[in-house]
Amino acid sequence: MKAEGNYTHIQTENGKHLVRGKLREILDQLSPNFIRIHKSYAVNINSISVVQHSCVSVGDKQIPVGDMYRKTLLEKITFL
Repeated sequence: MKAEGNYTHIQTENGKHLVRGKLREILDQLSPNFIRIHKSYAVNINSISVVQHSCVSVGDKQIPVGDMYRKTLLEKITFL
C-alpha cells in the first residue's frame, strides 16, 4: 500500500486499487499482518521475501523502510 494524500494505492494479487482514505485509516481496518514500514508505505508481512537495512522486497518490488519503522518491522518479522 502506498499513501498519497487522502488516498491509498493498494496492490493486490488481483491488481491495483485506489481507495479514498489515509493509510492509517486503511490499516486500522486490516489484520495485524499489515504493518507500516515507511511514512508512505505499508505491507503484508507474509508477502515480504527479503529484508534489507533500508528496504524490503515484496514480489519484484523494492519498498523503502523508514528509520522510525525499522525496529517494529524487525520485531514483527522475528516474532513470526
